[in-house]
Amino acid sequence: MPPERKSQPRNPELAALGKAIGDRIAEQTGMSQTSVASASGIDIRRVGDYVRGQHSPSYRNLKRLCHALDLSVDDLFDRADKLREEDSES
Repeated sequence: MPPERKSQPRNPELAALGKAIGDRIAEQTGMSQTSVASASGIDIRRVGDYVRGQHSPSYRNLKRLCHALDLSVDDLFDRADKLREEDSES
């Protein structure tokens, strides 16, 4: 059994956004948190914070992140909303 996660998402919305970001990174061949950080100009630790739901990206960072993920902000939010709805149904 893996150790219990020390850091928890701040709220369900940030958790869903982080999962949407993480899922997008996982589904793209060759994409990693490091490559997203490099392409967006956002520090790798901050990208990790976003993926874990620890911080809410500023508008500027959200745009930069979406550009690096090759998604529109609307697409990323749609993914997060869908994950949030699925989580609330379980």
